Amino acid sequence: ACSGPCAPGHVCREGAVNNTEAQCGGPHVVCPIGSGAAVAVDEGDESVGGAGPDTRTATVQCVPGSWCSGGVRRPCPAGRYGSAAGLSTAACSGVCADGYECAAGSVSANTLPCRAGSYCRGGVIVACPAGTYSSALGLSRFGQCTPCPAGTASATPGLNDVAKCVPCEAPEGSGSGTTTCFPGLVSVVADDAPPKVPGLSDGDTLTLTFTRPTNRPDVATTAAVRQ
Repeated sequence: ACSGPCAPGHVCREGAVNNTEAQCGGPHVVCPIGSGAAVAVDEGDESVGGAGPDTRTATVQCVPGSWCSGGVRRPCPAGRYGSAAGLSTAACSGVCADGYECAAGSVSANTLPCRAGSYCRGGVIVACPAGTYSSALGLSRFGQCTPCPAGTASATPGLNDVAKCVPCEAPEGSGSGTTTCFPGLVSVVADDAPPKVPGLSDGDTLTLTFTRPTNRPDVATTAAVRQ
């Protein structure tokens, strides 16, 4: 008579002289006690038991929030969720609902509202663009981000508070939703062309001085304009 069954997690072929002749062979197969051959793990199941991945002894169905292939369990990727057990691909149950974000391993499409300063669409978290902000949760599209007020600006995306829109320093200013303040006008000087007359007249040259270069290639910090 033989001495006993093959040890769990191992394979004992015909003629084996001990109960741990060979390890089962990897997470994609399992070997319960008394195995003469390894048994393949079904897709959607995870191999468990044993001292490590080469000596698995049993299978369990993949838990929600995960997917299992080749006997290995992995979390559903960020932007997706897994509401059912036994999932077998990284697609899991689908993408996160618009207005919500799904961390890796999520089990629901709409558990966590999209964070402030961002909008969430198609499972992707997108920062509100520069010049805008959002203190609200659960935005689902770009148009729901709020422009920074006139007189402020910001080149930083993802602002979550209007207080983070930076006020322009006088005499500079801005319209709403801008990324930079526009140059402020410091002075206007009129140089009368002969004959000299009080005030402005045809032929006068106005010299405009700004706080910094404008966005026009023909205007630096000063500009001369014929009246």
